[in-house]
Amino acid sequence: MAWLNHSAANFELFTLDERSEELAAVDFRDTGNLESGLVHAFSAAAAIERSQTGIARLLELVPPASRERIEVRASSATEVGLLLHGLEFARVRHGFAANSFARADEISFGAGANETPLTEENEGLCRDLCKRLFLSRHADGAHTDPLFRLQPERWLEARLRAELRSYCRGCAAICSIPRCRRCRQATAACWTCSRSTATGG
Repeated sequence: MAWLNHSAANFELFTLDERSEELAAVDFRDTGNLESGLVHAFSAAAAIERSQTGIARLLELVPPASRERIEVRASSATEVGLLLHGLEFARVRHGFAANSFARADEISFGAGANETPLTEENEGLCRDLCKRLFLSRHADGAHTDPLFRLQPERWLEARLRAELRSYCRGCAAICSIPRCRRCRQATAACWTCSRSTATGG
């Protein structure tokens, strides 16, 4: 936007908060300063373990055949989300109960501003919404369906997370790469042994 003709029109750039649906102005001329900060490192496995009760309750509302498509992902030490192709459709926040030091899970469903606390009264609504979501959001879904089109960038991120191993074939420290039994080099790079075997050496 900085290279557009500002004498011809006025341009403004905004960011959208997915949960509150509030817009915030962004100075697109500020291209040299980056905001950075350190965040507390947390154990994703421990966060998921603490939220198992809430996760199990949500999974009971999802069609059994669709449960394997769900990605369970911790966003903090106290919050775990359930995602379908990057779209977080439910979450569990592990904290303290009101007016008590007892631990309790706050469970909600819905995306963005439509987030709704899960209660016994609206479990049927949650089940119906999950059923519609899983029928709409898949690779062969209708491109005109709002649930299919929602958050395409997050869909791409989820795809990359799921297939990271196949994209990192050159990263021996990350991926399990087949290795030559003779020299322990990566099979694809082991030209010496390949030629030796082919010539009977």
